[in-house]
Amino acid sequence: MKKTAIIIPTTAGLRRVCSARFREELPVSLIRLDGSFTPFSQSQAAHQLVDGPLRHLAPDGHSFDLALDGDIEDGRSWELGFSTAWGFARFWPASLASNLDKAERLLWITGAIDMDLAPQAAAYFIADKLKLSQALFEQARQQGLEITVVAPPGLGSDDEAALSAMSDMGDIQVLRPTSLQSLFDALSGEDSTSQPGPRQTTPPAKAMDPTPQRDASTQAEPAEFGSAAMPQSTTNRLAQLALPMAGGLLLLTLVGLGLMWALAGRTQPLTLGLIAHHLVDDTKTCGDFIFGQANLSPAVQQDLQDGDSLALAAQGLCQIEIVNTSGQALSLGLPPALSALALHDMFRQEAKIPMVEGARLAVLVSAFPPKQRMAMSVSAASGAKGAFTLDFQ
Repeated sequence: MKKTAIIIPTTAGLRRVCSARFREELPVSLIRLDGSFTPFSQSQAAHQLVDGPLRHLAPDGHSFDLALDGDIEDGRSWELGFSTAWGFARFWPASLASNLDKAERLLWITGAIDMDLAPQAAAYFIADKLKLSQALFEQARQQGLEITVVAPPGLGSDDEAALSAMSDMGDIQVLRPTSLQSLFDALSGEDSTSQPGPRQTTPPAKAMDPTPQRDASTQAEPAEFGSAAMPQSTTNRLAQLALPMAGGLLLLTLVGLGLMWALAGRTQPLTLGLIAHHLVDDTKTCGDFIFGQANLSPAVQQDLQDGDSLALAAQGLCQIEIVNTSGQALSLGLPPALSALALHDMFRQEAKIPMVEGARLAVLVSAFPPKQRMAMSVSAASGAKGAFTLDFQ
């Protein structure tokens, strides 16, 4: 893999990835200014991206810390660059360069991604961003760097025209990946000595047994038992034993089938895990935590079954983590009084939030929830439904 410097362009300026690493001590993933510990406003969305869709590529790992050399404006065009930096930190950490002087390749990348890690078409003002990048590209040329521009496919005419013009220049490679995986493949495949990126592999086929197989018609020859034929008395005795044995096997089979049918018809209750994070200092607010001026106390996971009610202190509550422990994919519905306080748009706008098996959602709220009972709802593809009551006191 070539040493790569990653640039995430915005209409306000170009943002360089200064560092990308996983940190065990961080409770959530974040984006921040290099040299600062204060998270950007996009950090909540970044945490959901790491703790949700990106777990399809690597289910384990700690919170992801991305440091940039400048702030990023509103919008979602940072997501593809963020995810690519995550991929370098996960699979090729030694190949991420903090600046152009240490790089062999300049990676200029913009675009949003969806739940399936597919880059999404939108208006990204690519022509404006490319104009801001001309001096950067010229510097990369002078240093002999490869230049790769990455954007989602199927954009509007203005963005497509700008990308086409870049491609026609000849010394800039333009990639239009349909998935994050295909982008990783393209970036790692340029160097035959690089380590492969994340990929689902098919187990190798079992080697063929070199021993020749005999024809079925020859496997029951009498000669297999020796030269002497089996005595008639022995044959009769075996016949007498065979009937009760066959009856016993039939009975066991029927019992087993009945047990399987009974278990299949019994619906397992839907379950969730819930972790409530409260402020260490009760004089602080959720805003203090969001801006890095307060800490949350450690908390343990509460395991809930359909119909359970959990009492929680409303004072000091700034984050709730919800874990899908049901062993199947779920759709989660948050109570409106809670989702209205959530910082992330996904929790405020979507009636149902998809959660794959084992998924973990961290709902960060801007203020303490009201003291009332609220019900979370879940539904599974099997048709099962469940409800979990949060009693804020």
